[in-house]
Amino acid sequence: MLGLLLIALVHSLASGVADDNVEPIYYNLTILTRMEGGSAQNRYEGFVAIDLAVKNSTKQLTIFSTELNLVVHKTWLLRKYTGRRISVVKATRSKNKPSADELIIVFTHTLWLGETYTLYIYFQGALNKPQKFGYFSVRYNTPVPHFYALTHMEPAYARYVFPCFDLPHLRTKLHLRMHHHKQYVALSNMPVAEKKAHPSIEDFEVTIFEDTPPLPTHMMMWTLHSMENLLNTTTNGTMGVNISIWSRPIVKDRLDFVMAVTPKLLSDSETLFGQPLFSGKSGKFDVVVLPEYSDQRSSMGLLVIGEYDLGPSNASKEILHESLAALVVRQWHGRLVSLGDLSLAWVRNGINYYLAIQVASMGHQDVSHNMSRLLSVRLRVMEQDSLPQSREVAAHLRGPAHRNLRNSKMCLLTHMLCMALGEKIFYGGIKSFVKRYANMTVGPNLLWQEFQQAGRRALRLPLSLELATVMNSWFDQPGFPLITVLRDDINSSVTLKQQRYIQTTGMAIESKSCWWLPIIYITKTHPQAQTEWLGCHTNNPELKTLELRHVIEPDEWILVNAEVAAPIRIFYDLRNWRLLAKALRENFTQVPEVSRAALLDDALHLSWAGYLPYSVTLDLMRYLRNETSHLVWQTAVSSLEKLQSIMYLTTGYRIFKLYMKQLVGPPFKEILKTMSSPPKKNMMSKMMMLKARAEDAKPTHGADSQHTVGEDSKPTHGAGSKPTDGADSKPTHGAGSKPTEGTDSKPTDGTDSKPTEGANSKPTNGADSKPTDGANSKPTNGADSKPTDGADSKPTDGADSKPTDGADSKHTDGAGSVSSLGAMLYRLACQFDIHECMADALIKFSQAMDKASTDVIPEGLRDTVLCIGIRHGVEEFWVVVRDMYKKSQEETEKRVLLHALSCSTEYWALRKLLLWALDRKMVPRSLTVGLLTSVLKGYLGYYVGKQFLMKNMDQIVRRFNSQSIFSILKPFVETVTSNDELAELEGLFREKLSESMLNHIGDLMESAYDKINWRKYQYYELLIAIKNYTTEKLE
Repeated sequence: MLGLLLIALVHSLASGVADDNVEPIYYNLTILTRMEGGSAQNRYEGFVAIDLAVKNSTKQLTIFSTELNLVVHKTWLLRKYTGRRISVVKATRSKNKPSADELIIVFTHTLWLGETYTLYIYFQGALNKPQKFGYFSVRYNTPVPHFYALTHMEPAYARYVFPCFDLPHLRTKLHLRMHHHKQYVALSNMPVAEKKAHPSIEDFEVTIFEDTPPLPTHMMMWTLHSMENLLNTTTNGTMGVNISIWSRPIVKDRLDFVMAVTPKLLSDSETLFGQPLFSGKSGKFDVVVLPEYSDQRSSMGLLVIGEYDLGPSNASKEILHESLAALVVRQWHGRLVSLGDLSLAWVRNGINYYLAIQVASMGHQDVSHNMSRLLSVRLRVMEQDSLPQSREVAAHLRGPAHRNLRNSKMCLLTHMLCMALGEKIFYGGIKSFVKRYANMTVGPNLLWQEFQQAGRRALRLPLSLELATVMNSWFDQPGFPLITVLRDDINSSVTLKQQRYIQTTGMAIESKSCWWLPIIYITKTHPQAQTEWLGCHTNNPELKTLELRHVIEPDEWILVNAEVAAPIRIFYDLRNWRLLAKALRENFTQVPEVSRAALLDDALHLSWAGYLPYSVTLDLMRYLRNETSHLVWQTAVSSLEKLQSIMYLTTGYRIFKLYMKQLVGPPFKEILKTMSSPPKKNMMSKMMMLKARAEDAKPTHGADSQHTVGEDSKPTHGAGSKPTDGADSKPTHGAGSKPTEGTDSKPTDGTDSKPTEGANSKPTNGADSKPTDGANSKPTNGADSKPTDGADSKPTDGADSKPTDGADSKHTDGAGSVSSLGAMLYRLACQFDIHECMADALIKFSQAMDKASTDVIPEGLRDTVLCIGIRHGVEEFWVVVRDMYKKSQEETEKRVLLHALSCSTEYWALRKLLLWALDRKMVPRSLTVGLLTSVLKGYLGYYVGKQFLMKNMDQIVRRFNSQSIFSILKPFVETVTSNDELAELEGLFREKLSESMLNHIGDLMESAYDKINWRKYQYYELLIAIKNYTTEKLE
């Protein structure tokens, strides 16, 4: 009974701005689309007949219509009972809000209570919407121009497509007819019922679809395209689903993975939800792969992705698998059970994100794959949500950063509920919820209620605990808690206290925030997880603590937040840190794999923020040379590379580099033995050949010769440039290295032109030189990695076992491929100039140049090897890779090659790439942001890119959307190391960006301020800790 009352409440709230006098019961929609030729190019027209049930007698009604052209004399009403036509007196916008979405239609006669009428409206609309919502068209070149059209109606964009009652609680049947040129294929939510030639327009045809079940208008979806139906199959679920994949033939070889995983995702989702997607008959599921499309959309029976999502690499397949899983899961939690308040769509999306990770992990060869993915999500969320100015997820802010934070944090909170309730109760609650509310519109509180009832029946939740209160404590305040764990061995107790965690070094913020959360812990002698609840009583601070008694002995460690149950950080007292460090050195498998990763992550971040001495963290990490889990290494490296991005600009980098060599060297050399490398004699001869080729290719300029560049360019870094020791220092430039402008020597951008090389441009490999790596020495696990994180988050070993001598212990996964851990350690070893890695990478690069193909390089090493080769090679190699890029038809390969070209240390090369970035003939739009990001990550790229940004900021703002601009500006902000540089960037942004865009990049500026503060407060402490750690090995 309570559930039905809540549903009624959701309906009444959602319909607050609706016309309560009438209710739609059927849509009959006809759309005529013209995408090419004539004066009607990129426009469409339509006719909609809406059956209405009158709930209160009225002479007017309100309907939603935005940016559509309506004609009064082509709008009328028909009374079903008598067939009488009722004309329109007028159709106007609200006088108080002339730009409002509501259109008020006044009739000549009264609409009587209890009767049914049909409203007829003719309308016209435009397809060329740059915002890509409503009904829009996209042009792509192959090489002649082609078009496709697509709808995007959520959350409230159906009103931009046709006049309708666009409210989420109104579920209505739809009959759709598409009139279109015969070269196009029309697809929608439902199967095609009939297709026939158009009776009056030459070369046009009419596609008629079956009626939909009752759906909200935002779930209605169709597309018009010229793709081909390349693959078909049928699922083995309760009711067989016919799956068809539509794409251009050029990408057919990459569709096999989509066809392989989609049926299983549908079947596994049906198992998870315990409910068939289509009841009573078999359904259809069209997957459409579109060029020049960067979004991902799904509704009943239809799923649309972009060609760029089909990358052939293992990493891109992992990302695609998870993305497809999220779109499939939404067919149940989003379509079958829909959301009544779309302002809470982030709650639904976050839950679906979590469920998609679980569905994608079903049957995965790595049983801990789902935890690996969740840990990657945790790293991103806690980095962003720990900033002082972060906002609560319930805040309605625009921008990609806040949107991603909402979805990802909700994913982690869903995991918290699952861990607190137990998997059996959690998934039982999901099934019960979908079964109870199938084909209904409800709110999240009903799901919390379902979980709570199941949890209490199983005695997993205290009777006084309300899950709605728990969730609201996380929704309505920013950040997350730091749990301080204090041992009292004399009284055999452990006390836990909470406070808000602030990441920024040297900043103390008073906060009364508190959260309801489960405390899940294990001990040395009790590895089975125990659960207690830490409360949030704002009026009584004493009730914000939790005391555990008689849970550990004096010589036992305790580990809180086992299996990373909640998005929190744990701060132990020094004794417990030492006990945990000792346990890891003795036998690291006694701490579960995911918990080891979280332990290192907490320690590194607590040291960054000044809570924990770096000496304690380095002691904890001492065991890493024995660690066999990619998941643990990846977590540690994400923080270590953040440190490296600051340290390489200081003279302290030599000490940091030595520490990293000692940490990475031993495990890398073990893994190198398992990789197929050339014999040592052959390796040395190859290196000698490379050096000889480099000497022959050197220009004959004098030592002080200058490379010619633009008038306001920055100098390149000479071989003798060395960073200064000041806190805000940048690398200084070699004497006489400032370039001058000359017209004859400036490189051109022609296809056949070869750039010239400056004498001082070749980098050195000394201790103070910039590290060489596959990512331009910036962390690769940042927030801008795509939703997701790819195969690199996959651990290679179980939590409680060491590698065996079988196939799983190998770090090569077959011919031409390398394990995730092997690829990561290879990249790190080359990044910190470990000789064996550099030699191996240069040999592999030479082999690739000899064959003018990257196929000879193992996939996991490709980025690193190409980057090392370009950075340390000669002009000839850059040109070879450039030509490979121009010949490549594969977008993922083009991305790898562009990234390799951006690893150059030459000014002319980086400037050429920046000019390409805005040339659609050279770089597709989908690769532009990635190219700019790669170029700007290096310190030379920062200076070159700064000039580029100053000159082209206006063009960038015009050509890219806010999310792309956010991605482009991110590397600029991340490279800042002083307050002066930050102020200069802020000035440029204030001058060129809109107010809304400035709000979007606020978190970026905070992150830069955090790095500046770390350099001021924690830099020397880290150096001292490393010196003490490596004293016996320093000369």
